[in-house]
Amino acid sequence: MRTFDLTINLNLDCFPYLITWFTNLDTRKPQGMLDYVTPILNQMLDETVILKHCHLLAISTFENPESYAGNHTWVFQITNPDEIEDNDSLKEHITQDLKQIFPFDPEASMIAPNIFFDGNYFTVIVPYTC
Repeated sequence: MRTFDLTINLNLDCFPYLITWFTNLDTRKPQGMLDYVTPILNQMLDETVILKHCHLLAISTFENPESYAGNHTWVFQITNPDEIEDNDSLKEHITQDLKQIFPFDPEASMIAPNIFFDGNYFTVIVPYTC
């Protein structure tokens, strides 16, 4: 069973100066995103059932440098919709695991992460401030 999509979409919607940063990759590497994503993925694999029932489709980052705030949006697709359709306890288990992975962190943001389930997808919006 596949737990990550063959290509995980990493999107960064931002203002022009960040686009310049990303087009100058010969001197700057987007290491910060890897530093953020890698421990989370490792924790999911080691400590939760999330990736047994879902696979990661996309991680998007939206940032407003004027307010030094933004959010990371993680999208997971259910691998077997029939398994979860009428199984409220499994939905709740996955939701609790997502809350464990993406806890409220007042040092990162004064807004708690939001977790949504919509049909075949779990979406997690993680706000942050710099």
